[in-house]
Amino acid sequence: MKSKADLHLHTNLSDGLSSPKEIINAAVKAGINVIAITDHNTIKPARITKELALKQKAPLEIIIGEEIFTIQGELIGLFLKNKIAHSLEVFKTAEKIKAQGGLAIIPHLKRLFHGYSLGFKEVTELNKRQLIDGLEIYNFWDHNFLLAAGRAKANKKWQLAMIGSSDSHHAMTVGKVYTNFPGKNADDLKKALVERKTLAVNRANFLDHCLIETGHLIELLKRKKSPGPDKQIVKVGSRERLNHMIKLLKE
Repeated sequence: MKSKADLHLHTNLSDGLSSPKEIINAAVKAGINVIAITDHNTIKPARITKELALKQKAPLEIIIGEEIFTIQGELIGLFLKNKIAHSLEVFKTAEKIKAQGGLAIIPHLKRLFHGYSLGFKEVTELNKRQLIDGLEIYNFWDHNFLLAAGRAKANKKWQLAMIGSSDSHHAMTVGKVYTNFPGKNADDLKKALVERKTLAVNRANFLDHCLIETGHLIELLKRKKSPGPDKQIVKVGSRERLNHMIKLLKE
């Protein structure tokens, strides 16, 4: 049996635009079996979403996750028990994830915009130290198909679990990009990630990107939903961000 997981989602309790209930409903409608709520530098929204899904008896499992800001770039922790502190060295962050029995995932590798991304050098070192488990090959917000191809090529050496994620900040994108895994629940997914038996799937087409991103922009401009009470975004100065982008381009 094959199932679907979307392992990179944000809610309006942080910087997303959709509520936990809307995210849950969208995932069920898209036929997703497991999702991870990975709001920035916090696990509170994930816990709230998990409790709501249980209360609703939704046919969906919720993984407690967090997208964590590190000095070198963002890192996702899955299957967490406690919040991971931000603004540490990426290697220390990964160690803290693993110490909880969690899995460390690389999101949007080498993406220059929409996030603070890690580069190939950090991933190579993380993999050497056995501190990393999975790599996002596809992310809905990537528009450079060569970037995904570069990740897949690099992963032939790293042999990390291949992941597809929507990186949803709005319910309309949930499940457009996902991860296939053998089994049916979160435990099966964790086993598949550890054993590198997942497959990244990208079902988003050009029309999806045009319509969804236009709708997303309109909602942002309307300011219908302000940043949530648990928004924990780390602000990066323009000079620091520029230097970071130059470093990624030089790799």
